[in-house]
Amino acid sequence: MPEFNHETSDVAQRFHRDADWFVVSRHGAYDVYRAHANSERAVELFLRWSAELDPIVSLHVDHPRDGRRWHAVARFLPDVREALGRLRWPLAAFGGLELTLVTEAEQMTLMSCLDVVIYSTRDRWRALALSEGLTERDVVPSPIVDPARVPWSAAVELSDALAVVVERLSLEEVV
Repeated sequence: MPEFNHETSDVAQRFHRDADWFVVSRHGAYDVYRAHANSERAVELFLRWSAELDPIVSLHVDHPRDGRRWHAVARFLPDVREALGRLRWPLAAFGGLELTLVTEAEQMTLMSCLDVVIYSTRDRWRALALSEGLTERDVVPSPIVDPARVPWSAAVELSDALAVVVERLSLEEVV
C-alpha cells in the first residue's frame, strides 16, 4: 500500500495554508488587520481572538437577512463570548451576520462574508495571526463573488440561535 503524502494530496492543495491569510494596513492611529479563512475557522478565530479584548465590551449585531440590528453597551466579555459561542455552527454554515465587539482601544468584527477585521492601537494581532498559521499578504485579494450582490437565503437555524443571544445579552434593537 502506498504511503499517504499529506503535502501533495488533493485535500492539502484545496485547503492549503495560503488559503488562510491576513493583511495589515494603517489607517490614522489604528492598524487594520483583515483575516480570511474557511467559514468554520473564521468563526473560531473570531471567538478565540475575542478573548484578547478588554474585559468590558460593547456589542453590535447586524442581521441583513432580517434587516434588523441590535446593540449592547458595557457587557462582560466572558458573558458575550459564551453567548456568541452558541452561534458558532449556524454562523459557520450560513454566514450573513455581522458581529462587532468594541473596546476603548480596539474593534473586532466578524463580517457577513466571515472575514475577521480588527482595528487596533495595540501591536499584538500580527503575532496572533502568524501563530495561527495564517499567511501575511500585502493586499486583500479581489473577491470572486461580491457579497453585497448576493441575496441572503433564509437561515432559520441562525435566526433562532441569534434570538437566544439577543435575549441572553439583553440586546436593544436599533431602529
